[in-house]
Amino acid sequence: MLILVAAVVISAVIFIGTKTGRTDTSTGNDDDAGALNETARGANLTYLDDTESDPGVFTVLISQDTDFGILVVGSKLENGTDTVNLAVQNTSQGVSVDLETDRVTIEAGDMEPVLVTYHVNGASQDAFVIINATAESDPNNPVNITLRLDIVSGNPVTGRGDQLMVEYRLTDPQGNELDAGTLPAQAGVPEAGPAGQVGYIEGFYLGLMGMEKPGGFFGIASRGETKTIRVPPPLGYGTANGHELEDTTLIFTLTLVAKGPLA
Repeated sequence: MLILVAAVVISAVIFIGTKTGRTDTSTGNDDDAGALNETARGANLTYLDDTESDPGVFTVLISQDTDFGILVVGSKLENGTDTVNLAVQNTSQGVSVDLETDRVTIEAGDMEPVLVTYHVNGASQDAFVIINATAESDPNNPVNITLRLDIVSGNPVTGRGDQLMVEYRLTDPQGNELDAGTLPAQAGVPEAGPAGQVGYIEGFYLGLMGMEKPGGFFGIASRGETKTIRVPPPLGYGTANGHELEDTTLIFTLTLVAKGPLA
């Protein structure tokens, strides 16, 4: 089980320490550094759900009037620290959006997740949201992400701390399967298990936010939402120096198979 990170060591599991930026690989040549500073500036902005249809355009499934998703914010700087300011630039009528924070300070090579809360009461089915990211390293060139909201009527969705059983399949970007199984987890929370003895990589537990929960009628249970997330190395094993997946983007297919207190 590759997605466990601490407390309990199982199979190929290793401890992941504090986040650090990329190793500085500069040559020390001042001309090279100057050229780098001229080109490597600005913000990166993407979405955790693997639903990009066009560059910078993602489809977001909305199952309830209040739903959740995860932005992933980065900087193009190769060295030092950058600050990225976020703003909701435009929304459809009937849609409002709350960002967990509108200002993110990022070390070079790192990425930070930002929780998005959608409110869609009265919105049309083809609603959208545009969010803007402006890096202090390049304030004149903001980047945008467009989130197309696929609004349906479904079961309640997961919020932070909801306890779940999750069926997952993990592949690399080429489709090679790396791991699969079923695990207890809490949406938006690193720890799981009765005493919090199991912990997961950041992208995995954040990806469980805003998923449609399993339902059931007359004692017959139904599975919850299935979705795919794309976890960049800083939210995966990028902080685990020497891990075999340290530089690998992780593709998780997640299905919620049960809800309720974890045994």
